[in-house]
Amino acid sequence: MSNLAQLIKNDKAYKQLRETTETITASVDHDKILREVKTLHNDRPSRNLYKIAMEPSKLFIASAQDMSHRSRMSELKVTLFQRMKSLEKIIEETEVHIGSKFQEEIRAKAKTAHERKTLIAKFLQTPLGALKDLSYSIEVIDIYIKDIDQASYSLQRCVEVVKMTVERKAQGL
Repeated sequence: MSNLAQLIKNDKAYKQLRETTETITASVDHDKILREVKTLHNDRPSRNLYKIAMEPSKLFIASAQDMSHRSRMSELKVTLFQRMKSLEKIIEETEVHIGSKFQEEIRAKAKTAHERKTLIAKFLQTPLGALKDLSYSIEVIDIYIKDIDQASYSLQRCVEVVKMTVERKAQGL
């Protein structure tokens, strides 16, 4: 291991970054979260409304269940988002810290700004990978939430149609 690598790996700020990354990584089971979100999505009654008669009670249940599932997905998203922002902050701080504290050593190994940035990025691979994992999980949850929002709009239209039908029957039309 080069002298620069040893200096950075022994640096207090870098150690804090590694600890934070390990803590966040250990606290997030992406597979479990994504399985839960998929299960929530697949278990929504609104996904099967086309198979049943459009009864007001069924529409109400589907709408209520969608709200409940959307709420849980949002809760999971917020948890991931908070961890992502914490990790982003410490990565940025550590990157600046390494760049300034080890400026001379880095300049000796990397001449151009791009080379210096690449050199520093090598020490941030694990935290940046964890950041990408968090971002991916958030994006997947966003897709499911968007689907629920679109289904909710369609449910509202169905409720209006049922309401009009009931009113017409009540008026004897």
